[in-house]
Amino acid sequence: MVRQKCECCILEVLSSNERAIKFYISHGSTIFEVEENGMRLLCDKMTKDFR
Repeated sequence: MVRQKCECCILEVLSSNERAIKFYISHGSTIFEVEENGMRLLCDKMTKDFR
């Protein structure tokens, strides 16, 4: 993604997938919660900024 000049990456991870969440956080991603129609979704979105 860096070579293709992407500015960021957004992915979804199930909240129960603690191993994946720890992996992405250790590589610089951050979690932000998602709410839709007043309900919290069962997954967390994570983003990594390449700028």
